[in-house]
Order: sequence, then C-alpha cells, then structure tokens
Amino acid sequence: MAINFPASPTTNQTYTFNGRTWTWNGVGWQATGSIGPTTYPGTGIAVSTGSAWNTSLTAPSGAVVGTTDTQTLTNKRNTLRVSSTASGSTLTVDISSFDEYAYTALAATLTIAASTTGTPVNGDKMIIRIKDNATPQTLTWTTSGAGGWRAIGVTLPVLTTASKTIYVGAIYNALDAFWDVVAVTTQA
Repeated sequence: MAINFPASPTTNQTYTFNGRTWTWNGVGWQATGSIGPTTYPGTGIAVSTGSAWNTSLTAPSGAVVGTTDTQTLTNKRNTLRVSSTASGSTLTVDISSFDEYAYTALAATLTIAASTTGTPVNGDKMIIRIKDNATPQTLTWTTSGAGGWRAIGVTLPVLTTASKTIYVGAIYNALDAFWDVVAVTTQA
C-alpha cells in the first residue's frame, strides 16, 4: 500500500499509514509513531509479490537450499526424468528434459543420433534402455561429430536380443563433445 502525498501540501496536513502519522512541517514530511506490525501469510517461507506478502511455502526441516550456493545435500533423492515410449526410429537425446530414454517394444531400426540438445555439460549422465517387440531390431549409432556416441571400453550394441532388455550408460565429455558410452549390458 502506498501513500500518495500531495505535491503542494498545507502546513500541518497529516496522513496516517501503518501506525505512523505523517505531518507536513512546511519544509518536508515528518513521521511520528512506530511502524505497525507486518502481517505474513502464515508459517513457513513467505513469498513476496514485490509489494505484498502473497503466500507461504512449507519450510524444510533442514537448511534451505540456494540456487547459486555450493552445498552438500545428504539424504536427498534425485528422481530421474524418464521418457518412455513403445517404439521409434530416431532418438535424439535432450539432457535438459530427460536423464533416461526407454523403448518398451521397439519395432523398427533405431538410430541413436548425435545430440547436444539441451546443452549437456561435462559429466552429465544418460541411460538408454531398449527392449524390442520380441523381434531383434537393428541399432545404429551416430559416432561422429559433436554429441556423437563413442565407446570407451565397451562395444556399442548393433542388434537387440529378442525380448531382452539392453542398458546403455553414457557420460558427456565436454572436452571432446562426445557422449562416452561406458556401460552396456543385456538381460540374461
């Protein structure tokens, strides 16, 4: 709430606002009295609209996590973002949207394209989980260019095994601009 003081006040003109009385003394406005209590919307963390207290959020029992602070989190769960679909023909990973891509009944050749979509940063992790539709399917990996897939100590799978799940784990290497595939395993 704001007070709109007149531009040309008269001497001894007064306004009362939030427990204080403002009086024009001929030179400027002078306040008397104490500032009234501020009313917050409830317990927790108050959220301001910039001009008023709007709502409150439930406060955590521990320290509040900052958006730019370096902090160690203990006993916190990071739920992975998973994209799941039955089948498809091209996978272009987007690290800003998902940490895992799952195909549950792959029914066509799948090309895993090179991707820097979502602006991956050094050390980002990606999991690709593939199960076919009971018929082996061909997998093609883009292994060149920025965001390409590069095998490190493993062999990139080129064919699914009928009705078996394959996991492929990769880490983004920003220095070389590759998704380094460091783990490949197929269900027994």
